[in-house]
Formats: sequence, C-alpha cells, structure tokens
Amino acid sequence: MITSSKISNIINSFGPLKAAGKDGIFPALLQHGLAELIPYLVPLMRGCLTFGYTPLKWRESRVVFLPKPGKESYERASAWRPICLTSFLLKTLEKLVDGWVRTPDLVDRLQRHSQYAYMMGVSTEAALHQIVSLVEGALDSGEYCIAVMLDVKGAFNEVRSDTIIRSLRRFGVNEVCVRYIEHMLRTRTTWVTDYTYEIGRVVERGCPQGGVLSPLLWDLVVSEILEKLHHRFPQLYSQGFADDLTTVGRGIDLGTVGSHVQRAVNLVSDWCKEVSLSVNDKLALVLFTKKYKFIAPVIKLDGIPIPYQKQVRYLGVLLDHKLNWGPLCRAGALKGMRALAQCRRAIGKTWGLSPKITNWIYKSIIRPAMEYGSLLWAPATKVKSHMAQLQRVQRCAMLGTTGVMSSTPTAALECLLGLVPVDIRVQQVALRTYHRLAHHGQWKKWAGGDRRRALKHNKFVEIMASGIDEFQMPCEKLVNPPAERNFETSIYSGEILPI
Repeated sequence: MITSSKISNIINSFGPLKAAGKDGIFPALLQHGLAELIPYLVPLMRGCLTFGYTPLKWRESRVVFLPKPGKESYERASAWRPICLTSFLLKTLEKLVDGWVRTPDLVDRLQRHSQYAYMMGVSTEAALHQIVSLVEGALDSGEYCIAVMLDVKGAFNEVRSDTIIRSLRRFGVNEVCVRYIEHMLRTRTTWVTDYTYEIGRVVERGCPQGGVLSPLLWDLVVSEILEKLHHRFPQLYSQGFADDLTTVGRGIDLGTVGSHVQRAVNLVSDWCKEVSLSVNDKLALVLFTKKYKFIAPVIKLDGIPIPYQKQVRYLGVLLDHKLNWGPLCRAGALKGMRALAQCRRAIGKTWGLSPKITNWIYKSIIRPAMEYGSLLWAPATKVKSHMAQLQRVQRCAMLGTTGVMSSTPTAALECLLGLVPVDIRVQQVALRTYHRLAHHGQWKKWAGGDRRRALKHNKFVEIMASGIDEFQMPCEKLVNPPAERNFETSIYSGEILPI
C-alpha cells in the first residue's frame, strides 16, 4: 500500500507553491528534497498507518476564512467558509489511504444510490440530466412533478466523528484504515492567526474542509439516508450531491405525489436529528406542471410549511416550473453583461488590454459561464427570443475587442474573430456533453411520447447526434487505471525531433 514510488508520485502531483499548513512546508520543499526524504517517509507513514497514529505536528492545521459569494451581509459566521490548511505530509498519507479505501465496489455502491459528488467520471451535468429527464417526462405525460431540494446545514463542520466511523465500518472498510482515520479526526487541532495573537483548540467534531479524505468521508455518511430513501420510496427518485439532497416525485394524482414527498422529507429530517445534523433554511420546493388549475399539497418540514417557488437554482442551473428555459437565458445574459461591464474598465480603443487578451477573456471566462448546462437547455436554441439575449452579450464582447463601429454586422465580426453564433456553440457543447455521458453509461434515453410540441433535451440531442457518424464509432475506456505512473512524457518545443 505504501511504497516509495507512490509517495513520490503524490508529492510531485501537488502544486509547488500551494498554501502551506501550520508547519510552513511548501510542496516545492518536499519535491526538491524528495531523494533525501523518501527513505524516512516510507517507514514513518507505514508506522502511522499500522499503529493508527498521527504525529503531533501533522495534527495542527491553519484555518483561513473565505467569504462565500453572493451573501448580503458578512457579519454572520455562516457567510464565511473555513478552509483548513494541513501539512502536505499528512495530505500525502491521506491520499494513500483514500486510494486504499476508494475501492471499485465502494464507488459502485455510492453511485448505485445516486451519489454524484466527489467521484471520478460523474459531474453536475450528469446529476442534472437525471433530474431534468424525469421532470420532462412528467410534463410530456401531463403528470404532476414535485421536487424538494434540501441542504444539510454545516455538513462538513457538524458531522460527528462516531457517525463517520460507523459509516466506514458499514461499508466494510479495512479496520487498519478505520483506526487511523478515527485517530486523525479525534486529535486534530486548528489554529487561527490574527495580526496580534494566535488561538488554537482541539476540534471535537467535523472533518476538515480542504482535507483529502473529507469528501469521501461525507459521501459515506450521507449514503445512509440515500439508501433509506431508495429502499422505502422506490416510487420516488432521490439524489445526492455533497450536502444537497433532492427528491422528485411524479404522478397523475397530485395528492398522492405530495403524500410520498412529505414522507420522504420526514425521513430526511429524522435522519438528520439521529446523526446530530439539521436541514438548512435555504430549501426549495417546486411543482412542475403545465396545468393552471390545481391545489398544491402542503409539504412541511418539522411542522413548518415549505413555500412553493416558481423557479429554483439547482447545481448552478435555473429551473423554472414549466421548463421553458426563458429565465435561465435571461439570467445567463445578465451575468455575461455584468462581467463585460467589469472588463470595459480596462479596455479602450487606443489603450488597455490587447484585442487578443480581450477575446481570450470572453472565450475562456465569460462564454463558458453562460454555456454551463447547455445539454439541458439545448432545445432553447430553437427559440429566437432566448438566443437573442445571449447573442447580444457576444456582440458586445466583439465590439469591445475590435473597437469597430457599432453598425458593423454581427456575422462579419464573428468571421473576423473566429466565433460561431451562440446557438451553434450551445449545440456543440451539448453534443460533447452527450458523448461524454453516453461513453460513461450515464445517458438516459428519451422513452416518452410526443404529446407536446416542445422537444425534450434527450430527444433533441439524440436527433443531432444521429447525423454525426463519428458518434457511432467505438471509444476506448481505461477500466483499471494504473496505481503508479510507470512512464515519462517528453515535450519538445522545436520543430526537429530527435531520431
């Protein structure tokens, strides 16, 4: 499990100037002195794992507080995110343990119960694809669909150590790793440094945000409630992404769907109390339907009714109750125009950033933010009013880049800068996402009818992909990647390569 080559590969994978922990050791120091350190690190880390012990200096972490974006006030502690900067020697050992614990069987069990966070090969787009496919199927069949999105409050900071250890044993993790993780969690100390003083204390609960093992440990904890939801409510679809839990129910009878969702919310609330956690106030409840006359059932959390919302932002994508994607396009265009307004301060016709840099800012920063989730709202490219809002952002970016007259045709500017129209670009990104999901076996084909004229994103993308022969070609897949890097890569900058 612990070899000199594994330790060397892990240390070399760190960024040389990453922020150091309380010991002040940067990765660059370890990387330059690796040959002298390896003979000591191998027996040291083997001993730590064997005896379940964490050295005193490795237990100490330095905490920095980063402001969470979009908060109205930063006077409350919840508006700041505490990031633990631990020793890179501890992170090296954590990576070794993570590779040992994260077995294919464990990952398969997590994915089988719809956990999409902190795992290779899955993404937010895969999680959103499952949710939107379910909602679109309900709308096409004339059914009601209720989605409740819950957020576990202070997940990483509030979870108890005994809950984490119980989850590790429930998954059958090797007892040697369990003993080491338990000692690391129960004995770690955090230090906060101000300009004049330094305060430290032993942390009694939680796992460090910024730690290598922390994401996996939380996945194991929250998998308990996901398994319960799948077993007790097979008629509902439940999904987890880190500390976000989503439950979706659909059916022709609104009262029955509401009853099932209410029981699922009660189960989540009871589980949170059992493990000394709580549900955050920023929960969302949406009723997806094309109908106008209905009586929405009351869904309560701990006796308090949850208000219905017309639209909700889930994993960065704005979902409205009819899935017509108009609010999402407007929000994306507004976000892009705000970013361009910030860039305009540094752009002038005869001064400021060069056209090359300005064009790069748009293509690499602003445009990807607007394109996020293109797979889901690709059918909106057929709606001229939606695309006109995004095309306006691209035109403003092209005018700022070139400095030409405002009456210059948009098509001419796109040819000059090598940009494609927004609708074509969104379809390109959607096709790439479709190919990736299909390659990993995460694509959900459209199996419904065509009762409504609006195309669903599944069928829309499948129709586009059917006309591309390359999508039908087989792809290679590395099923079991090598644990150690046994090759070297050489990149030559000149035109003449050695023979």
